[in-house]
Amino acid sequence: MTTLSAALEARDKATKGPWVVNEKRAMVDAADGEPICALAWPHEKRSERETKANATIQATAPDALDWIAKALPWISEKHGETKELLKRIRTEEDAGEWSKEIPGLEEDLETLTALIAQAEGKKGGEG
Repeated sequence: MTTLSAALEARDKATKGPWVVNEKRAMVDAADGEPICALAWPHEKRSERETKANATIQATAPDALDWIAKALPWISEKHGETKELLKRIRTEEDAGEWSKEIPGLEEDLETLTALIAQAEGKKGGEG
């Protein structure tokens, strides 16, 4: 299975986007019309609708990876700021009141930690 971190690393080596679905040739093409990859034709286990949906996902990969690469540092920064805020809240006398104001914050942070670690190719919640 290809990981998000591997895809982000490969991004600079890949054909630059945008990519488009070429339904006539059953290909995903680069903007210059050169093929990027061939699509499996629809068959008894995969409908035409599913094949087109898969092609759309493949064609949007460069844009999606660019977005992730731009958003990840910001998300990581906000994650760190939120962790620091939570640490400070825990040391205050009225921490119980704050906990009621932000239900699920700790669980959300754990989830975000794991997602960032996955995107960066780390195991579990390292980072």
